[in-house]
Amino acid sequence: MDRVKYHVDKCIYHGKIHNCCVCTNFLDKDEELITLSDMLNRCNVIIPMNRTSEEYFNLVCKCIYSYTGLDAREWLMNLIVFDFLIANSDRTMSDIGFIRGNNEGFRFAPIYDNGMAFFGTDSEMSLKQLKERSLSFKSKPFSKNPRLNLINIDIARKIAYGYKHSFYGKLDGSYDILDSRKLLLQFRFNLLG
Repeated sequence: MDRVKYHVDKCIYHGKIHNCCVCTNFLDKDEELITLSDMLNRCNVIIPMNRTSEEYFNLVCKCIYSYTGLDAREWLMNLIVFDFLIANSDRTMSDIGFIRGNNEGFRFAPIYDNGMAFFGTDSEMSLKQLKERSLSFKSKPFSKNPRLNLINIDIARKIAYGYKHSFYGKLDGSYDILDSRKLLLQFRFNLLG
């Protein structure tokens, strides 16, 4: 999946200098970003309170298709599994986007806003701490329960298997990733069975 690359920089917020994450604009001149949140509002989608995560997922996919003509099932499943593996607890409907060009229709936006990934910390953690954090971890956007958010566990396992091979090539020390994040990825892969 295409993703936005960020780097740390200095920015001024309320008159004080802070570290902040910065990315280049991923839109071309004549393009606009439509968030899933905006799209659901424009489609007048009402999510019933007693719905399952799968029903919610299906309603969202139907709205995306009717608005953009894109079949988003596979793309959304990849995003959900990716967020599960990196323990991203903040994938709201505003953090899922589609790019509309003037004459080109819609395409999926790259993955952006992963600031709460890896439990929102850069701290090194032991395997015990990672397991404890994983047990209390809440997810989004279709369910607070990370396993229910995966919609279909069998499909999620297949997607994770593909990620596992692409990640593991980078977990051997050739990629700049904290040891605790390597442990977390391995632990989260194992949770999927």
